[in-house]
Amino acid sequence: TPDRKGEFQVLDYQNQQHALFPLIAVSYAAYFAGVSVVEMHDSAVDIVKSGSASFASKLAELHAVSSGLKAWLATKVSDGIESCRRLCGGHGFTQSSNLAHIFAEIVGANTYEGTFDVLVQQHARYLLKTLALLPSSETSTMFLNKTKAFSDIKLRCKAQTPRDFGNLDLLLEAFQVRGARIVFALASQMKATKNDGNACMVLMTRASTAHAELLLLDSFIRGVKTLAIGPEREAVANLCSLFGAWLITKSLGDFRQHDYLSSNQADFVRDQVVRLLPIVRKNCVLLTDAWDFSDFELNSTIGRYDGDIYRALVKRAADEPLNASEVPKGYEEYLKPLIQSVL
Repeated sequence: TPDRKGEFQVLDYQNQQHALFPLIAVSYAAYFAGVSVVEMHDSAVDIVKSGSASFASKLAELHAVSSGLKAWLATKVSDGIESCRRLCGGHGFTQSSNLAHIFAEIVGANTYEGTFDVLVQQHARYLLKTLALLPSSETSTMFLNKTKAFSDIKLRCKAQTPRDFGNLDLLLEAFQVRGARIVFALASQMKATKNDGNACMVLMTRASTAHAELLLLDSFIRGVKTLAIGPEREAVANLCSLFGAWLITKSLGDFRQHDYLSSNQADFVRDQVVRLLPIVRKNCVLLTDAWDFSDFELNSTIGRYDGDIYRALVKRAADEPLNASEVPKGYEEYLKPLIQSVL
């Protein structure tokens, strides 16, 4: 334990927390984003049923948003499963952990229903069209209405302490500024290259990523605000803060560009991530148990609800046919004579 009385649990190591807790945050962000996409879908269906001519713009938004989120999440989830496997050490490498099987099932999402490279282009082109036709009335792209203000190179983040990066509104504005600037840069590059999409593909990917992360954070924040005030809301809000701050550290160059974030603020956001780790640690097991996956679904010796993993590991090893006897079949006939020979 952290007070050094008894066994020091794996989850109490800072490196484990730093790698694992953001993945828990991603799962909640994905859930709330999923709720938003379903609402967007239902709204599109209602518009189609009403016969309104605006259905085309709503369907275009739905396609673009779902494309960007699918591309981002498929990558992060498959990479996240591999990170979890490594965090489990040797046990994670065993077949009985089921992590390898889960990875094999999920990694295909990077390909089916659209590969990453194709989806980010479709997403980015929608953002370009929206920028060209401002003002936007769609919730997912309203931030582009402030592109001129957000592109002001004198604009600065207001954070003055690490804890300021726990302010969800401040985090949201930072992602809006980043997204608007990258989309504007993409529009400028497309114009300079005479709409050569291939020459702008890297920037298209950045634009899609920036918008996808903005959508995830925005959905997460709105999801937090729907929860009743209490310890559950506080726990999820802390996870949301971790998600936003962690994402900034992963793309710090975007936020540091034109000094929107200063060097000191870059240190602040890293400090905020580390500060939140022991706070999230208090509820991390509850936050994962809240998904209510059964032992049958996980089918894992190291992901059991009762936590009795060592007996489960021994039992699963004993059930392996090759371990049915102490000496494998064929040893006496082939291996033993060879070992005892003069060779």
